Amino acid sequence: MSYIYLRAGRVQDAIKTMEDVVRSDGTYVPALMLLAQMYNSQKRLDEAISLYEKVIKIDPSVSDAYLFLGYSMPRSRGMTMR
Repeated sequence: MSYIYLRAGRVQDAIKTMEDVVRSDGTYVPALMLLAQMYNSQKRLDEAISLYEKVIKIDPSVSDAYLFLGYSMPRSRGMTMR
Protein backbone atom coordinates (compact mmCIF):
# COMPACT_ATOMS: atom_id res chain seq x y z
CA MET A 1 0.00 0.00 0.00
CA SER A 2 2.86 2.39 0.75
CA TYR A 3 4.12 2.04 -2.82
CA ILE A 4 0.69 3.00 -4.16
CA TYR A 5 0.62 6.08 -1.93
CA LEU A 6 4.14 7.01 -3.01
CA ARG A 7 3.28 6.68 -6.69
CA ALA A 8 0.26 8.90 -6.09
CA GLY A 9 2.45 11.51 -4.36
CA ARG A 10 0.83 10.87 -0.98
CA VAL A 11 4.07 10.62 0.97
CA GLN A 12 2.57 11.23 4.41
CA ASP A 13 0.03 8.44 3.87
CA ALA A 14 2.85 6.15 2.71
CA ILE A 15 4.84 6.96 5.84
CA LYS A 16 1.88 6.29 8.13
CA THR A 17 1.21 2.97 6.44
CA MET A 18 4.84 1.89 6.72
CA GLU A 19 5.01 3.02 10.35
CA ASP A 20 2.10 0.64 11.02
CA VAL A 21 3.99 -2.20 9.34
CA VAL A 22 7.11 -1.48 11.38
CA ARG A 23 5.06 -1.31 14.59
CA SER A 24 3.64 -4.76 13.87
CA ASP A 25 7.06 -6.25 12.99
CA GLY A 26 10.01 -4.15 14.03
CA THR A 27 12.51 -6.59 12.56
CA TYR A 28 11.22 -6.65 8.97
CA VAL A 29 14.23 -5.15 7.21
CA PRO A 30 12.55 -4.18 3.89
CA ALA A 31 9.92 -2.15 5.78
CA LEU A 32 12.55 -0.52 7.97
CA MET A 33 14.63 0.44 4.95
CA LEU A 34 11.66 1.84 3.03
CA LEU A 35 10.49 3.86 6.02
CA ALA A 36 14.01 5.18 6.60
CA GLN A 37 14.25 6.25 2.96
CA MET A 38 10.89 8.01 3.19
CA TYR A 39 12.03 9.79 6.36
CA ASN A 40 15.22 10.75 4.56
CA SER A 41 13.28 12.23 1.65
CA GLN A 42 11.26 14.33 4.11
CA LYS A 43 14.45 15.50 5.86
CA ARG A 44 13.50 13.59 9.01
CA LEU A 45 17.13 12.62 9.24
CA ASP A 46 17.38 11.63 12.90
CA GLU A 47 14.52 9.17 12.44
CA ALA A 48 16.09 7.81 9.25
CA ILE A 49 19.47 7.40 10.94
CA SER A 50 17.89 5.53 13.84
CA LEU A 51 16.23 3.09 11.44
CA TYR A 52 19.40 2.52 9.40
CA GLU A 53 21.25 1.75 12.64
CA LYS A 54 18.48 -0.66 13.64
CA VAL A 55 18.73 -2.45 10.29
CA ILE A 56 22.49 -2.83 10.74
CA LYS A 57 21.95 -4.37 14.19
CA ILE A 58 19.35 -6.79 12.81
CA ASP A 59 21.27 -7.75 9.68
CA PRO A 60 24.82 -6.40 9.28
CA SER A 61 24.95 -7.71 5.70
CA VAL A 62 22.51 -5.05 4.40
CA SER A 63 25.04 -2.84 2.64
CA ASP A 64 22.46 -0.22 1.64
CA ALA A 65 21.89 0.56 5.31
CA TYR A 66 25.56 1.56 5.65
CA LEU A 67 25.43 3.55 2.42
CA PHE A 68 22.35 5.54 3.38
CA LEU A 69 23.56 5.96 6.96
CA GLY A 70 26.79 7.45 5.63
CA TYR A 71 24.79 9.77 3.40
CA SER A 72 22.35 10.84 6.13
CA MET A 73 24.68 11.50 9.04
CA PRO A 74 26.53 14.51 7.57
CA ARG A 75 23.25 15.99 6.35
CA SER A 76 21.79 15.72 9.86
CA ARG A 77 24.68 17.88 11.07
CA GLY A 78 24.16 20.50 8.38
CA MET A 79 26.98 19.32 6.14
CA THR A 80 26.57 18.81 2.41
CA MET A 81 28.08 16.20 0.17
CA ARG A 82 30.44 17.42 -2.56
